Amino acid sequence: ALPVETLKVNMLGSINALDTARTEHARILFASAGTVYSVNCRDTSEETGSCSTHRILTEGKRAAEAMHRAYQAEFGVDARIARIFNTYGSGADPMDQRVVIKMVVAALQNRDIVVNGSGEQLRTFCWVEDIVDGLVRLMETPPSAGAVRTVNLGSNHEISIRALAEKIVALTGSRSRIVHTAARADDARRRAPDISAAR
Repeated sequence: ALPVETLKVNMLGSINALDTARTEHARILFASAGTVYSVNCRDTSEETGSCSTHRILTEGKRAAEAMHRAYQAEFGVDARIARIFNTYGSGADPMDQRVVIKMVVAALQNRDIVVNGSGEQLRTFCWVEDIVDGLVRLMETPPSAGAVRTVNLGSNHEISIRALAEKIVALTGSRSRIVHTAARADDARRRAPDISAAR
């Protein structure tokens, strides 16, 4: 809904934080996203709908990562980048529109659980406390010689969206039906992080 503001948060927010880190000789961490690896949209001159929104979010993260690397290269700022993949856990906002919380809320209210396409898309989900632990460990790691330390944070256990919906219905004892809608054009078939650097 707010593409300019979305890009500004990533770019101007990064510049402000990086300038502060440079002035204060502080270590800085940028929370990026696993989606920087791919945007599954056709390259057209006129993008519309969720594909365009997804691309804006992704390009904002990519640009901010580049800014952190530039500040390290030019000014020696000790920057860290965490590419965070799907996360879930306690304390989430029930209005959160990410898939796990959205499905759990629907199941608890016995509403239909909507699955895009066949539901065979594979995803991974990591518990929020494990992500926080990874972020803390990343910040505590000694600086890399002349490079920005970048790691993927997430789980490498894959599950289909359909299986996720079925598991949520079973665990909640819900009467929800799993309803399939048209597949989204920007929905990746598989999104799993390589977490070897984090390990």
